[in-house]
Parts: sequence; structure tokens; C-alpha cells
Amino acid sequence: MREQNNFNQGLGLRRHGQGQGQGRGFGGQGHGRGPNFQNTPNENVQDTNFQSLNAQYIQTCHGPIDKQIFERLKKIKLVGFDVDGTLTEGGIYLDPEVGEYKKFYTKDGLGMSHAVKVGLKIAIVTARNSKLTQRRMDELGVTIVMQGQQDKRVSVETLMKEHNLQRDEIAVMGDDLNDVPLFEAAGFSACPKDAHPYMLQIADLVLHYDGGRGAARELLDLILMSQGKLPLCGGPF
Repeated sequence: MREQNNFNQGLGLRRHGQGQGQGRGFGGQGHGRGPNFQNTPNENVQDTNFQSLNAQYIQTCHGPIDKQIFERLKKIKLVGFDVDGTLTEGGIYLDPEVGEYKKFYTKDGLGMSHAVKVGLKIAIVTARNSKLTQRRMDELGVTIVMQGQQDKRVSVETLMKEHNLQRDEIAVMGDDLNDVPLFEAAGFSACPKDAHPYMLQIADLVLHYDGGRGAARELLDLILMSQGKLPLCGGPF
């Protein structure tokens, strides 16, 4: 299902349902939870239905977002990111010796550097060790880089203690099964559209974009929008 970002062009809404007692939001293809809104022309939609949907969702440049999701994002003070498959497309390029290469997405990077500048804390929580990750985060002004983290639940608990945060003030983003403890420890979880199928089921928010292709930017934009630090159109104030 390809969503439309303008209500005047039709009700193309990401799927948001009730999951595990919280409002779970599904973008991209959707996974059978929540209402299935197809791209129906406005003239075929009852006014009462349109008003009800308009009251439940907030229109952003990334599409309509459930107000319950927005309310939860307002509390976020720190966002923890996995790297491979989340901030990258998942590929690791190895040379014949011991070198490796990663590709980071510049739009994600711009979103991260902007988020840091307006006061949102960003942490990297990854099981691997990579000089390339440290170098990229140095470029973006991200100072919390936790590499070699085999137990990501402990990593979140450490972040809570060191930064004096409550569980619901931490959001995390991951893409595969080794990120399940990350999801369980944090108050809010998100995953890219191309995450492992199990992660798509348990995430609080499934983003419209793939890992390493804008998913991180979307999450950060939504957090800043909910906190009044970025306009809903995504542009500068």
C-alpha cells in the first residue's frame, strides 16, 4: 500500500492499530494490525469517517501519524540506534585483508546532527566494533557511541542511569532479532520498513523507509515534530 501524503489526494494512511496495550503504528506495507485504509478518493468517503480519521491522525510530511504515537514521542529525550541494517543498508564490504566499508545515508546524518543541535540525545548501541561508525558519529556530533554491546538491554539500563532518564523517555530503533532486548528495555521502539518480520510485529512504529535509506531521519523528524522543534511540513521554522 503506497500512502498519499495529502488528504486532498485521498486517505492513504499508514496502519495504526492497538498492539500490546499501546498504540502501535505501521507504515509501509502494514502487517494486518489496525484499520486498512486504501487510497480512496475523497468523494467516496463519508464525511463522518473523514472527520473521525482527521481527529485521530496528525498530518506530517511523512504521512498521517496516530495522535497516540505523537503523545508518546513528546516524552522522548534520548534515541538509541543500532547501526548495521538500521543506519546502514545492512551490507558490510570487506577488502581482501582486514579493512571494511560501510555506506551511511546523508539524509539520516543531517537529521541526526540537527537533532543533537536542538537538544535531543542520540546514542549508538551496536554489537559490532567499527572505526567507521565512530568516525561517522564524530562527524555528526554524536558523542554517545556504545560499540561491542552484546547485551543491549544492559546498554539501555546504563543509558538510563548515566543520563538520569525514565524508560518512557528513551526510544530505540533496530532491525533484527539481536535488537529484541533493545526494544524490551526502552519505552518506545521503531524499526525500518525492511526489518526482520518479527521486528515488524513487535515494534511500536514501523517506518516508511528502509534501513540506511531514511528510516532514522523519519523517526527523528517525528520526535522533533511532536515536541514542537520541527514543523509538521518538515521544513525550517
